[in-house]
Amino acid sequence: MLPGKLSEFLGGVATIDPQVVVATAVYSDYIDMSKFEQVICVFQTGVTVAYAVQFSVYESTNTSAGSRQALIAATALTQSNGVVIINVRREQLSAGFRYLQMYALTNASQTGSCSAVALAWGSYQPTVNDDLTDVVEIKEA
Repeated sequence: MLPGKLSEFLGGVATIDPQVVVATAVYSDYIDMSKFEQVICVFQTGVTVAYAVQFSVYESTNTSAGSRQALIAATALTQSNGVVIINVRREQLSAGFRYLQMYALTNASQTGSCSAVALAWGSYQPTVNDDLTDVVEIKEA
């Protein structure tokens, strides 16, 4: 059992805002894995009409697009309102790599809607101190 609220241990650290993706790549903010033990990336599609969305997580040595490389990719999702979850632990990054980014792409000339959020388990608690997303409110019952 956690000695507190789950919202204190998991922080929203990056998003791909809900949007229509038209044969182009969209990336989340960079996630600095030196601050986190692990991250769970939750990707979601909207209503699909014969298209596929590829979801991946990239790693990089810095926050410049030129240093990124694919770390892990999910099977292209064609299901309406489908969800893909990718888990990454800090030690899974290649030597010298520190940052993660979520990535979504539709196939050429296809249009699809998607969104994503990354929740991280911090090296130090509470993780919400490193929250990079637009969390508007946290409620508890």
